[in-house]
Amino acid sequence: MKDYAYKSFCPDEFNFKGGIRTATLLDGVNGKLFQVMPSVKTASEVDAFVATIKPDKNHSYIHLISLGAMEWYGPNKRGDGFNETGGEYTPPAPHDKSAVTVKLDGGLKAYHNSTFKANGKVYREHNSIVANKNAKPLGDVVFAMYNDPMHRGELVVKLDNDEWHDDIDRISQGKPVYFSMGALCPNDVCSWCGKRTSPNDHKNRCEHLEHEALTYKPDGTQVVAITDSPIFYDISRVARPADKIAFSLAKVASEAGMAGVSPCPQGVMPASLLDRIQKRGRVDRLSLLMKIASEERICGEARIPVSLPDEEDEAILKGISEKDVPKVLFILKKNRTMLPYPQFIKMLGGDGPDIDAAMPLVGEQLPGIFNNILSDDDLGGFLDDGTYDGEEDISASTIRQLLPIIAKYALNDGPIQRRVTQVVIIPSRKMASDVIFTPKAERLASKLAKEYARYQLAFLTENRDDRDIRLTLAQNHADVLV
Repeated sequence: MKDYAYKSFCPDEFNFKGGIRTATLLDGVNGKLFQVMPSVKTASEVDAFVATIKPDKNHSYIHLISLGAMEWYGPNKRGDGFNETGGEYTPPAPHDKSAVTVKLDGGLKAYHNSTFKANGKVYREHNSIVANKNAKPLGDVVFAMYNDPMHRGELVVKLDNDEWHDDIDRISQGKPVYFSMGALCPNDVCSWCGKRTSPNDHKNRCEHLEHEALTYKPDGTQVVAITDSPIFYDISRVARPADKIAFSLAKVASEAGMAGVSPCPQGVMPASLLDRIQKRGRVDRLSLLMKIASEERICGEARIPVSLPDEEDEAILKGISEKDVPKVLFILKKNRTMLPYPQFIKMLGGDGPDIDAAMPLVGEQLPGIFNNILSDDDLGGFLDDGTYDGEEDISASTIRQLLPIIAKYALNDGPIQRRVTQVVIIPSRKMASDVIFTPKAERLASKLAKEYARYQLAFLTENRDDRDIRLTLAQNHADVLV
């Protein structure tokens, strides 16, 4: 039996132009269904199928764009590309004679419709029968179509109104709802050297896919994992952003087997698309990042103490459900409240021995991190990552829950003065650890620090005056109070 690897793909990771909505509700009028907020150039076959559906008061139908062909939309944010058809591929730098010409399997045209129709079910958070043999599907794929003119896959899924009422309401109101496609993949082909290996085979995987995904070679070739025979089976409603960081933790700590961490990353809505959906002003993130980096070079010795979560922090942060994290981020940002990095990691589910080993190293990665990001090969992806932008959905009960956090960590004079006063009472010093630092802990610390910088940039898109930038950077230069 082949060694299949699991992959997940969010439609919003692909470069669909013009703010195309990837999930739209089919509504019924006079016994016929139509799209409340139609996508651009829906496949005629989808329209024909929708016309045959008889409206059902107990169920709703959602039209989804699944994913796009790499020849037209490029790879996703993790470097996975889906060829549209089979044929021969000539890699620029074949790793040996067998890779001078690589025969690709049928691609999306061969696998999208057939595997979705045969296996496709709807779940939440990728809790599918592959991950859990006792999992129960929460919806059905009733139609799958590869849209040739638009070079992308399209689906129609059937959902129970009682089970899915919150999400159906959000879609009908035009609010973002995130779906992610799950597939089993026997192997990938490196776009640069042509080597074919399983995504799970890190020992034999080429260095390009292992360390250079999404980078560009001198001839302009982008390093992509060409996934030419995906078996699709899972369409999941995913929250954001907690599982995104959980994936980073799981990837680094996989040898130790972190318990309670989802095996797959959730969908990440591009910030540019979020701006259009939520009708908010577009922030020039590159100019903002350059301004932050400039301040970072001259910020001097200013420090605002950072402390580990106390009992009150622990109780509040652990009480935040994963689905409420985007709402919490929005409320904190509107109240000029930036979580220090230990509290940020705690809110996103970071816990356990691997985190404990990496945490003392995270603070060491933060001074100068924005200047490092400016020279990062994935600068574009960093700038347009909307993971920590939050969602405009304020709940009075959530605000009350967060009031102690706001009182403690807002960048207002009172909270800042109280934190600075702590230095007199509790001298600032490096966080202690009785764990021996390892390369794995350093890699994990680097990932955590970059995620925190991503969060800080999202915060500063709303609070971008000079004072808030300097206070943000002052937290990155502080030792931890223990």
